[in-house]
Amino acid sequence: MKSRRVAQIKNGFPPKKCISCGLDFEWRKKWQKDWEMVKYCSEKCKRK
Repeated sequence: MKSRRVAQIKNGFPPKKCISCGLDFEWRKKWQKDWEMVKYCSEKCKRK
């Protein structure tokens, strides 16, 4: 059984927890301008 990867600090930003699924997720370049506003780890979670 594979273990889950642990989210780490990336580019100085700590990981966040998705409000839909509870998964920890890391900063991504596409979110660099609005990292403070990001609440979901994916579009799928955002649609739930």
